Amino acid sequence: MSVLYKITSCTYMAQIFMALLKSGPSLMFANAIGGPALAFLLTWILSLRDSFETDLLGSAKMMNGTLMIYSCICLVLVSIMPQLNKPFGVLFFTSAISTLIIAAKGYSNDLAFIKSTKDILPRIHKANFYAVPKDLPNKLYAICMLAVILLKTNTILGNAAPRGFLARKISSIAKLTNTVLGSTAPRGLLARKVSSIAKLSILGGTLVTLRDAANQKLLGRGRFRMVNIFVGLFFVPIAVMKLKTTSIYNSLLGSLLLASTFACFRNALFA
Repeated sequence: MSVLYKITSCTYMAQIFMALLKSGPSLMFANAIGGPALAFLLTWILSLRDSFETDLLGSAKMMNGTLMIYSCICLVLVSIMPQLNKPFGVLFFTSAISTLIIAAKGYSNDLAFIKSTKDILPRIHKANFYAVPKDLPNKLYAICMLAVILLKTNTILGNAAPRGFLARKISSIAKLTNTVLGSTAPRGLLARKVSSIAKLSILGGTLVTLRDAANQKLLGRGRFRMVNIFVGLFFVPIAVMKLKTTSIYNSLLGSLLLASTFACFRNALFA
């Protein structure tokens, strides 16, 4: 399994390099590679020999669960816009399908998913957004989770000014519904939304894993320090893009994202 995880992590690194060669280093590039970068990190961590030791087994299951969700959404994206006639499209599909298979095996060795989920569910409940934070690392992760929830809401419903907020949201929902049902809305709109949801889903799942690690007093481990740094960097390009707009809401969201960056860096250095 270790070798398979390493090979899969290399496919995500290849995605990053291909994106870099195509667009060059830029704010948009940094924003686009967030999902593959986190997937690379998680698969690489899972390839380490001690990842499935007793004290890390729960964290490994959460990472595998996060990768399963991410790969499933990526496969939905492939079904919307296959692009299998292009090298990047083939690589994207290969990464998603291999991640799903390997993460499923890592999540439950005998593929008894219901039992494995029941075993880990109490820890997930204690690490989720609705759990009351009891210490500083947990409080900081709650800020990060709030930022992710707001980003997902924006992705699904679209931006809206305070005036006519409800009407604009209803209009956005109608447009998204039309897209799903295959009406006049362009297929690219749905693809962009699904791509963003995939990226935010792996981010959200990683934050749950980190908050669980905080509960288990594992944040001092080198792997979790590295994950904290990656997640903190993940927030930066999104925050900058939000702050560059004139919208008050986006400015506030950008500030929250920057606060999330500092929260992750703090937990990486001092937890």
